[in-house]
Amino acid sequence: MKALLDTNIIIHREASKVINQDIGILYRWLDRAKYTKCIHSLTKSEIEKYKNQQTIETFQIKLDSYEHIEIPSPLQAEVLKVSNKIDVNDNDKNDT
Repeated sequence: MKALLDTNIIIHREASKVINQDIGILYRWLDRAKYTKCIHSLTKSEIEKYKNQQTIETFQIKLDSYEHIEIPSPLQAEVLKVSNKIDVNDNDKNDT
């Protein structure tokens, strides 16, 4: 089984200090269930927008430990309709 992880979960997990202890619990359950932890190519793109180059380089190394999903899937018409109504910025659209 595979688990596609949101960018915010990756950021909290790979940050230099613990922000949310629950992320560690999530990872423990994913490991116990033998899930492959995956990230979308948009996660990498979002992190590359950081202003601090050292932070970007650190995250890039850490992101190599995840399976990458490179192919974007087209949104279904119903989802696109809702997205167009409520998504305000690029981060919202990426989350959709």
